[in-house]
Amino acid sequence: MISTVRTVTGRVKTWKDGDMKKRRIETGMIEAQRSFRRVRGQTQMAILVIAIGHAVRPANYAQAVA
Repeated sequence: MISTVRTVTGRVKTWKDGDMKKRRIETGMIEAQRSFRRVRGQTQMAILVIAIGHAVRPANYAQAVA
């Protein structure tokens, strides 16, 4: 993605303002999105996030924070 954004933004010779930079970066990200691949097991990603949250968080989390 970074190289695609660099290619798209590298074509600009004169930057007018920050909004122009943001638009060009967004365009580069949209271009790069076409080459992204889907992650295997993406449907189980939510289950993994919940499992990691339970493993990292102590059982008495409310008392640990206080």
